[in-house]
Amino acid sequence: ADSILFNKLAQRLIEVTDETKARGWDRPKPQECSNSVWSFATSGIVGSGQRALVCHVANRLEEDGGSFAAQFKTQELSNTAWASAVLLSKRGNEDEETIRREEVGDGTTSTAEEDDAVARILRCVASSLIGRTSEFKPQELSNSIWAMATVGFGTVDSQAANPHNGYIYIKSDSYEEDRDLVSRTLDAVARSAGSRLNRFRPQELNNLAWGFARLGHRGEAAQELVHGIGQELLKRKQYFKPQDIGTCLWSFAQMEYFDTEVFTVAASRLNRRYGRSFKPQECSNACWALATAGMVPKYTSAFDTTLLPAAERPSLDDIRDDPVTECFATAAAEIMRRPDEFKEQEIKDILWGFSRVEIRHPKLFKMVAEYLVGTDDTSEQGRGLGGFSPQGLGNLAWSFAKQAQLSSSVTGGARLHVGTSGRQAVYETSCLDFGEKQVNRLFARIAEEAINGKGGMERFSPQDLTNTCWSLAVLGLLHRGYFDAVKESVTRRYVMQGHL
Repeated sequence: ADSILFNKLAQRLIEVTDETKARGWDRPKPQECSNSVWSFATSGIVGSGQRALVCHVANRLEEDGGSFAAQFKTQELSNTAWASAVLLSKRGNEDEETIRREEVGDGTTSTAEEDDAVARILRCVASSLIGRTSEFKPQELSNSIWAMATVGFGTVDSQAANPHNGYIYIKSDSYEEDRDLVSRTLDAVARSAGSRLNRFRPQELNNLAWGFARLGHRGEAAQELVHGIGQELLKRKQYFKPQDIGTCLWSFAQMEYFDTEVFTVAASRLNRRYGRSFKPQECSNACWALATAGMVPKYTSAFDTTLLPAAERPSLDDIRDDPVTECFATAAAEIMRRPDEFKEQEIKDILWGFSRVEIRHPKLFKMVAEYLVGTDDTSEQGRGLGGFSPQGLGNLAWSFAKQAQLSSSVTGGARLHVGTSGRQAVYETSCLDFGEKQVNRLFARIAEEAINGKGGMERFSPQDLTNTCWSLAVLGLLHRGYFDAVKESVTRRYVMQGHL
């Protein structure tokens, strides 16, 4: 699409509105406002003209005490909310220097003004949802909730600065009011949608579940809704695509809806037969959700090539008989086949999932270690750890250490390969899994990234620090620089809190 043309059209729409208002003529109708914003979103065009248009639409929705908003059809409200959220999420694709130059000039619309405009649009749509819930069709309901969730409208994080990344939290100066509005909106939607879930398509069910989970809404109506979505998945499992399955599982786990039958059936849809068609996020969401739900695989020793010979490990046919084991096998196969496609969070979630459900997979963990930090035998430094969040680094360390610790639960003749017990046995197992040099290289790089990465040690939560310290300790690895940095950071926090 032509961004110059779109910006000119947006500016002309604003001018026409002002001109017709001054002359007392009929101004652009709701459909024209909604379609204009929707066109920018579907074309992926962001910039000063788009921001001005979003602010213009927000202003019009508030005209005459909301009388103009009352003229919007439910589809127009839903499309406006959806488009506003999509445009905000695409802002990260803009060049930061371009945004800065645009916002310096007179008459341009700043990103902060756009944030406020999107919040005002969502307030209008939320209020309409409460009063007109039954008028909204399934797609309109799911898209509206998806929009609120995508920008974190009314969540606790909306009190903080908007980072404009994969997890957007639009800042609100009226947090308590917005949170109450969103809560009432979601209760109304849950009651309305719950009685007609059979009319929702799988993707709409997926968006609805994700929206409720992302917004952190709980309550009886919400739980009944999630249960209903789970039952629809059981009835129509063959119509759910991998993305729908992965996101639904993630949402169920976030909402603490742990139905064994639902999780098992969902996992059966993520198998090795179709593994190559799965996106990285679908694999990671499934692993994280299954682990969070406590879905223990039947064959936890299926991939332990270090401690068990092939004769003592389950066969491929055995693995196919257990949907949970096969789901993890599929995720492992895909990340080993195409690691460049997986984001740091997706890598972390898959590894964490394996260790959380106590599946040892030496080949997977060795491959990831070499991929991330390279090896001593080559000049390759690996992908690096700079893209991992503080939680990601802590969970990464924990996942690797836990893999070695799980060796104590492995039984069979091959256990004799590990001749010691206790902490030494854990370290020895990790060396057998992917080599002593690689163990030290990986954890040294984790410690260095924690100390020297942007934000230093202060960006780590107590849980993040604990996970990494535990991991180093359980492997018997002493990184003095890291432990000294932890000591200084913890001491500083205690002093700031008045404990010392």
